[in-house]
Amino acid sequence: MEQVETIRTRLDISVLSFKNPSRSAGDFCNRVYNRSMITYRPAQTAEFPELAELRWQFRVEHDASQPGFDASDAAHAEFIPVCLEFLQQGLTEGRWTYWVAVQDDGLIVSNAYVYRIPKVPRPGLLRGQIGYVTNVYTRPTWRGQGIGAQLLRAMQAWARDNAVERLILWPAEGRQDFYGRLGFLPGETLEWDG
Repeated sequence: MEQVETIRTRLDISVLSFKNPSRSAGDFCNRVYNRSMITYRPAQTAEFPELAELRWQFRVEHDASQPGFDASDAAHAEFIPVCLEFLQQGLTEGRWTYWVAVQDDGLIVSNAYVYRIPKVPRPGLLRGQIGYVTNVYTRPTWRGQGIGAQLLRAMQAWARDNAVERLILWPAEGRQDFYGRLGFLPGETLEWDG
């Protein structure tokens, strides 16, 4: 089951990368938190409306103080169908996988998206790929319980099982330690902002 993200929002600081996680996806299927069972898995198409709402909440939480950011009902009404179209297109193209942490009643409490990027073939690695991780978000009332970390561990195990050689991300300011505890380390990339 492959899923998608919305328009790339760059959450600067530095690029972190994770190379070859060591556990399989099966190690991270179900965990109990806050007296609820949490399941970690790729999202299903029927969950796209909730993913679009979570994307909206994430951007409002992080961008509301930015000049020109519009959190009005009209902006929300315009955003949701565009996000849903993006999610569906990503699923159709097969490059995006949307990871979710789902409570036993079906509520998505956390999500993270990964986009697989094929690498140029080289001798010994004809079909390599890396993964770009973005839109890592946990609902505020569910934070501090390890759910986001567990979701990323499931994604790392999936990446290993699917021959994704490296995961990269641009962490939000102040989140480097969180990602560092999960094995993401500063990389040696150069960036150009066009």
